[in-house]
Amino acid sequence: MNIVRVAEAIRQFRDLAMAAGFEVLHESFPLGSVTYCAEAEAQLRLVWDGKDEYLYLQVSHGVLKAPPSGWLDLFSSKCIGGAFRDPELPEVRFLASVEYGLDLMLPGAAR
Repeated sequence: MNIVRVAEAIRQFRDLAMAAGFEVLHESFPLGSVTYCAEAEAQLRLVWDGKDEYLYLQVSHGVLKAPPSGWLDLFSSKCIGGAFRDPELPEVRFLASVEYGLDLMLPGAAR
């Protein structure tokens, strides 16, 4: 079983987004955080819900403060003790999902 820590996923998201030329912002809350980048009206965000221990990668092409129905999940994983566990190589699925989300953010991407 492969184990990836949430903090490492946040770092990987930040590094990939910055390498693609996006400014990355991070907001921390008592029971979670949101790390995100935006381009025009599109936004890609990595949400850590520490209360329910879920990690979500979501994209929206609407208003930056879109309601929950305005977000499309590209990746999600239940976490245990701040790490997501998955027998199907979660780090590969996670990184591929981040790269796909960043591609959607580029000018001219299908929206």
